[in-house]
Amino acid sequence: MKNAAQLLFLFVHLAFVENIEKSANFQTVVTQANYTQNHKVTLDFNTEHILIYQSTSTINPHNVYVWSDQTFFEHPVFVVIRQQKSITSWQIPMSLERRAGGILEFASTSRILCHNKMDVIAQLPRNERNLSSENFHEEISIAVATSSKLPTSVIIRVDEFEHFFVEELKTYRVGAAASHPRYFYYKFPDPSHENYSSSVVLELTSKDTTCMVVSIQNASCPVEDSLKGIAFKGMFQTVQSKGGVIVKERDYPNGFFIVIIVHGDDSGCNQVSSTIPKASRGISTIYNYTTIVSFQIKPTLSHSSYYIAAFSTLIGLLIIYVVFILSTWGFYKYANLWRKNGGTAPEDITLEEETCQTEFDEPDTKLTSTILTLNVLATKGAKHYEKKSYTYFWHVLSIAIFYGIPVVQLVITYQRMLNASGNLDFCYYNFLCAHPFFDISDFNHIYSNIGYVFMGALFLLITAYRHRYLVHKRGHGIPKHYGLFYAMGMALIMEGILSASYHVCPNQSNFQFDTSFMYVMAALCLVQLYQKRHPDVNADAYATFVALGIAIFSAMLGVLNGHIALWIVFIIVYISFCFYVSFNIYFISYVRKGLTSVYDEWQEDRDVKKALEPRRKAHFIIIMVANVLNVILAWMGIVCHFMGTDFATFLLGLLMGNTIMYAVVYIIMKYVNHEKLCAQPILYAVLGMIIWAFAAYFFNSNTSLWSVSAAESKEYNKHCIVLNFYDNHDVWHLLSAVALFFSFMLLLTLDDDLINTPHTSIMVF
Repeated sequence: MKNAAQLLFLFVHLAFVENIEKSANFQTVVTQANYTQNHKVTLDFNTEHILIYQSTSTINPHNVYVWSDQTFFEHPVFVVIRQQKSITSWQIPMSLERRAGGILEFASTSRILCHNKMDVIAQLPRNERNLSSENFHEEISIAVATSSKLPTSVIIRVDEFEHFFVEELKTYRVGAAASHPRYFYYKFPDPSHENYSSSVVLELTSKDTTCMVVSIQNASCPVEDSLKGIAFKGMFQTVQSKGGVIVKERDYPNGFFIVIIVHGDDSGCNQVSSTIPKASRGISTIYNYTTIVSFQIKPTLSHSSYYIAAFSTLIGLLIIYVVFILSTWGFYKYANLWRKNGGTAPEDITLEEETCQTEFDEPDTKLTSTILTLNVLATKGAKHYEKKSYTYFWHVLSIAIFYGIPVVQLVITYQRMLNASGNLDFCYYNFLCAHPFFDISDFNHIYSNIGYVFMGALFLLITAYRHRYLVHKRGHGIPKHYGLFYAMGMALIMEGILSASYHVCPNQSNFQFDTSFMYVMAALCLVQLYQKRHPDVNADAYATFVALGIAIFSAMLGVLNGHIALWIVFIIVYISFCFYVSFNIYFISYVRKGLTSVYDEWQEDRDVKKALEPRRKAHFIIIMVANVLNVILAWMGIVCHFMGTDFATFLLGLLMGNTIMYAVVYIIMKYVNHEKLCAQPILYAVLGMIIWAFAAYFFNSNTSLWSVSAAESKEYNKHCIVLNFYDNHDVWHLLSAVALFFSFMLLLTLDDDLINTPHTSIMVF
């Protein structure tokens, strides 16, 4: 025990002596350094160098460069900069972790130091920056040390950062790198200044796709210029070759810093960083760690311009209201189609009087007929059809309430999260044309959806006016299903509300808000077209909305996991569904009886050709052509998949394509059967096609894209094109709302030429 204690004492004594010897050998070299000069120092584990830079009168901050090509990751050089109010430190080589694995090392580094008197500078008006004070910028000391036993040479240089203060409407170019962050200072001008605006937009461009982060921070020290700390101060967004940030004076009354930091790899800007990442289609083997960024600060709209743009749209919509209300009233009045003195029309009879049996009630009679007229498939009377059609309206209204309320709640929460976190990548705005309104970041893309609401309400008014006053004779004309038209108008209004909700904070997790009622409108148009000539056998609202639910669920699966196998399975199921619907259409919903009759006919004389020969050849040819086109459209999905088209857009395209195809066939068949179009539907068709053509152009000119990463979405950002308030997508909103209204009016008036035609003379097709 005594020997152990002696050994322990000896060990402690030797360690103490060794530390004393090391302390005796360690030296600190202090040097009075000069600005704008390179200072080369040699270090080892026994030597620390401290460079002292004297105080200056400059109002600009200093940029400190430190580089060495003799350092190693195991024994880095530590750089510590002491200022009056802060300490800044880093090491050389600077190491950055890559998400794909591995560590990047940079031997050349630099930092812009926050000015000692930044709090004083931020309070100064822009025209009073020419200060002259001998010790305005206190002295700086830079200490460098290493644990390496080998001599290590380090070069240090301190320069004045002359382009620190930036102004609006001037373009600035700056080089930045992963180990060389940069930042600048902007202060809002006085309200009397000619370029004054209560908010500005910072626009950035780069000729390459180097991934970087742009941060807007309050004008106070310290400045967060590292990737790890940037999320905890101010606003930030990832940028590749294009970006934009809108900054309000009320949030930064003393101005703000513009901080630019380059990523160590592109994982922060590619699909890996997305909420719903897609599989990479290629691996980049070359990556830039430096970039040249150009940026400019521009004032946003003045309050007067803001109000002019908003009220101009409102006035335009009100003019459309006046024109269509007067034209609808005038047309039906002078066409002598109104009910006289508000009296009852001949069709206003009891349900019992309408439910009489006819010779066509038997399915066999319908199936064996070579020519079908409307009286065969319209045997249940107007009351029945009206009651059935109103189930569509109540379904749409119920879905609108229970779907819309949580949507609005969710997007408001998203906006609050963005405002609280400062993470601008959370919402996929067109940052080059996003006009804030109170706490809403992008008001113009919300407001432009007012067209859907106004046009939907106008369609409801016209439908109600027509429903109340238009004459319907019993047994004449196409049976009216006003409930379906009311459902279409309500769906158009809800499209505006949900699209506006989506644009509060558009991103990958809520994209379906923008298109859900587009599915509904396409399905309602298909049902309405089919119901015109098949009122007895048309699908009810329950089956229709179950099918819609399955379609939207499929769209969700396709976006969450867009594997090629899912596309193939969907295409096979879709083609099978088309065949099933085709059998229902051809056999007038009596599929089992129809197939049985074909089999029985084959059993009689074993003549396959005779048994399979269609009784209604024109009807059969139309169905076959429709199926061929649907098969082609479905398998085009494989091409769309490899072209990068998202599944939801492809599915919506299928629905819209079928709607357009059915409408065209319906109009052609009217002429084939010697029917005609009145002036109103022709006018609506022509105007609708013209406006749809313009709308399609603006739709395809994307200003953002939810299916890619946030940084990639900004590549599509574009400036405003109308009244300096609306961009391409806003114009799409306004034009498509009017185009949908004309399309709905076309369907509403399509068969006005048959109002006085008996059912026995109206062909079924």
